[in-house]
Amino acid sequence: MPFIVTLEQKFGRFAIPNVVRLIATLQFLNWFLIKLTPGFFTKLAFVPELIFRGEIWRLVSYIALPGGQDIIWLLTIPFLWMINDGLEQAWGSFRLNLYILFGMFCIALGGFFSPEPSTGWVLWATLLFAFAVYFPDQEILLFFILPIKIKWLAIIGAATTGFAFMGGSGPFRIHVIFSLLNFIITFAPGFIRHWKHRG
Repeated sequence: MPFIVTLEQKFGRFAIPNVVRLIATLQFLNWFLIKLTPGFFTKLAFVPELIFRGEIWRLVSYIALPGGQDIIWLLTIPFLWMINDGLEQAWGSFRLNLYILFGMFCIALGGFFSPEPSTGWVLWATLLFAFAVYFPDQEILLFFILPIKIKWLAIIGAATTGFAFMGGSGPFRIHVIFSLLNFIITFAPGFIRHWKHRG
């Protein structure tokens, strides 16, 4: 029996349904709190030095920080809800929870190598990439105007992440690699089998 099936049988009842919706809602609320109290951002960000001083909530709280400060970021909330519904359909609540928890663990590990406070923005990229694997041809209206397929949005996200990686410092690159590990470990074996089959 696959290990993940065993885990689901033992701990599946603890899974949080609609977990991406919940996180997106927290980020939505925190976007306004940060606008009202700019210093609020620094209370939640992943900062290794402060974690070592005892502020251990930062190991988790950074995930509730919005992915951007511009008002246009609020337009991503309905998209995050769609990602939640699609991945819950593909995986179920437990496996989606596990994917996010493992992603947060990897981000935390990588965060100790980076001098920049972490907001977990790469986690949302890995959710987009996972959604694109299952629903590549699903269309959305980008900014409620431009129709675009998810696979092209994922390619744009991958290119953006790649440019950030190439332009970043060594510690930042390590952080990005760690942050992508949940996607790589989840999907790389399937991709390798697919390429071997095609070969």
